[in-house]
Amino acid sequence: MPLAHRLALAWMVGCAPEPPPLPPAEPQAPAPAALWRLAGVVSDDPTQGIDHPHFEGGADTLGEDCKVARASLRSRPPPCVAELWRPVAPSPQQGDAVLVRVGDQTRLRILGQDLDHDARWSLMGGTLGPCVSDPLALPPAGDAAGLRVLERLDGAYGWVLRFSGQNPCHLSGDLRLPIQGQRVDASGLSVDGTPWTEGGAQLAQERRLTWHRLLVRERWNELTPEDKILSIKALSEDPSSEADALLRAIIDRDPNADADARRALERRSQASAPEPP
Repeated sequence: MPLAHRLALAWMVGCAPEPPPLPPAEPQAPAPAALWRLAGVVSDDPTQGIDHPHFEGGADTLGEDCKVARASLRSRPPPCVAELWRPVAPSPQQGDAVLVRVGDQTRLRILGQDLDHDARWSLMGGTLGPCVSDPLALPPAGDAAGLRVLERLDGAYGWVLRFSGQNPCHLSGDLRLPIQGQRVDASGLSVDGTPWTEGGAQLAQERRLTWHRLLVRERWNELTPEDKILSIKALSEDPSSEADALLRAIIDRDPNADADARRALERRSQASAPEPP
């Protein structure tokens, strides 16, 4: 090619307009969560899972650990429970799951994996922990319309506790508990319409203390020994002047709880004592 032609071609290429930019990539929608719902419960404690059907093979999953625990701790044995969980949308990637709980230890068996976790989440905190009490209770926090759901989101399994507000702390919404980890997600919770992180936690504490005052005042004789201990502990933390009167009433009328109530009164008096000069 003659030199003049090559120069003309180079000039034309250099002056060619820039190609239009490529359109931005469409953002990828997050993968939807896979969900499992409770399909059956088996326990050696007849008070556990009474509102749910038994499932075949459930009793065999409890193994010897429950028998040993119940024989060695006859007065207060830990709960031994097996739960069957079925996927909401069955697929090869979403088979049945079985949760086995012995005391505070749990194992979730799902798709060939064994995921172990303590039944308590230590990072739940001093307000949310007492509000929820046993995180794996059915229903959660005694909420008559509440439920627990198994979720897999971004490859990680966790429990979702769904509250309706019908519980001592008036919790509503979702609380997420990881099965592999301790950090809980309370961003989906509210208390009487107030988001948990915007004052809802403080409201929950007030509702919880009010609830325990009501239990002691009107239903003390119906409470289990464990519930009596929890109520006395709540009274020891309660800034209300009524808490003192309720503790004294317990001392007067329940010799079995006398010592606990006296210690609670002592803690209250120490907490309210003025600082030494």
